[in-house]
Amino acid sequence: MVRLDAIAWHARHHPGRPALHDLGSGHRWSYGQADAAIARAAGALAQRGVGPGERVATYAKNSADIVLLHFACARRGALLAPYNWRLCGRELAALSALAEPALTLIDEDLPDCGLNGVSLDAWRAQVDGSAPDSDTVSACAADSLLLFTSGTTGQPKGVVLSEGHLAATARHFALLGDVDKRSVFLCDALRPRGWPRSKRCSPAAPLTRRRISKPGWMTA
Repeated sequence: MVRLDAIAWHARHHPGRPALHDLGSGHRWSYGQADAAIARAAGALAQRGVGPGERVATYAKNSADIVLLHFACARRGALLAPYNWRLCGRELAALSALAEPALTLIDEDLPDCGLNGVSLDAWRAQVDGSAPDSDTVSACAADSLLLFTSGTTGQPKGVVLSEGHLAATARHFALLGDVDKRSVFLCDALRPRGWPRSKRCSPAAPLTRRRISKPGWMTA
């Protein structure tokens, strides 16, 4: 399988270069530190039994934790399914029924939405105490991200994006945007994953070809 782990690549070649800065917490990660944090998060997912093809849902505002979680999901072969924190409980329940997550992480600073899951604070503590997981399965064909349509004309549908799709979109964005190793991106609206080798963060991959993979899901 073709590996598409940009963080691991950077961690090997220049581990001290800045990778991520969370303006909310003030926490900074070099590529080496980000790679280690992702390995621990993957270890925490393994402890909770999250494996290939399973979904990890998040009900949270934007933070670096979600970015690191997405890379950890990819290393486990799982899919990140981020929920819009502005949705009401009924809408979130519908997304949860569609995603069928093996694990849901919840930001306790948000209003109670009726979802059952693990608080982000408890998750961070588990990640900090977890052993790194080296059993990675990232591959071009592997599904990596489950996003949801707006549901303008009906119920929202799940859109599945693969590692290859996100990597190709990141490369195209880097070429069109003249991105190089000096580029820094401010992301006030988090779009998980899709970092090319020279980027810190990137917009979400646009949808291209679609095919139905299960009721309520589409694959791009």
